[in-house]
Amino acid sequence: MNEYLILIYILLMFIALAFAEGYTEGRYGWAARSYGWKINFFKRKLTAYHFWMWIILLPMALIFPLIIYGFNLKLLGIILAGYFLGSVVNDISWYIVNPKVTLKDFNPKFAAWYHWWNILGIKIPDFYIFYPIIAIIIWLLFVI
Repeated sequence: MNEYLILIYILLMFIALAFAEGYTEGRYGWAARSYGWKINFFKRKLTAYHFWMWIILLPMALIFPLIIYGFNLKLLGIILAGYFLGSVVNDISWYIVNPKVTLKDFNPKFAAWYHWWNILGIKIPDFYIFYPIIAIIIWLLFVI
């Protein structure tokens, strides 16, 4: 099993999702103008779109190899690490591929849906810190 090729494949899947989200949402990130319900969920807004995409569809797609090949702890680790890294890759890709926004819009004024942290004068969404750390821990525990 080539764990790095699997990880790259997962990250490419998240970049493809960024295209779909960017072309669907335009300047209205976090499904601001989408239909469906919105609820407060751990100090964040959970939209129907994000629930069905990020909590149902993506995990179902990602666990498909485990269904085909059977449970494998190493493969599960690659998939979980890919999910957390892919979430960050997807998000930053949204600003790059979205035809209605640019990287200049990556700031607290435009993207108020994030919880921004100020680290040494650099503002960054909190999950840009937590998710890669979680991915590295998972990789070290299950893959290596």
